[in-house]
Amino acid sequence: MPYLIKLITGKEKKLIRLFGLHGIELTRIPVSEYLICHDPKCRELRYLDTIEGYIRSLDEISDEEASALVLQKTEIEAADDEDIAVGNIVTVTDGEYEGHSGIVRTIGHDEIKVDMVLFGRMHVARFARHQVRLAKTPEVWW
Repeated sequence: MPYLIKLITGKEKKLIRLFGLHGIELTRIPVSEYLICHDPKCRELRYLDTIEGYIRSLDEISDEEASALVLQKTEIEAADDEDIAVGNIVTVTDGEYEGHSGIVRTIGHDEIKVDMVLFGRMHVARFARHQVRLAKTPEVWW
């Protein structure tokens, strides 16, 4: 029986690493504050002192629901092969700025420079092409 783990945003990597040390694999899904676990041992591990307070809830879900969430992730990854152009809004998918968005400033051969607001100031960050994807924005947003 799979489990859907809801946790505090930004603690995904720590939880994946810690559960991995105990031999439990966690699967990421498109919504950043959720993970899927297929091992019943995760119910006991949620009470470890090192992650106490990180997990908000742990709910059993059906195999079909888990498959649908993972399939949704692979569909999003397949759609991310779109061309990124200067001026596009992108979301960082890997690294220390994961989850942040910005506007593409320049595109080089192997890197993309992105203008991002961090801590209230404008910064230019450099990313490899695989670290960013086009942000999902509605066609009409006003």
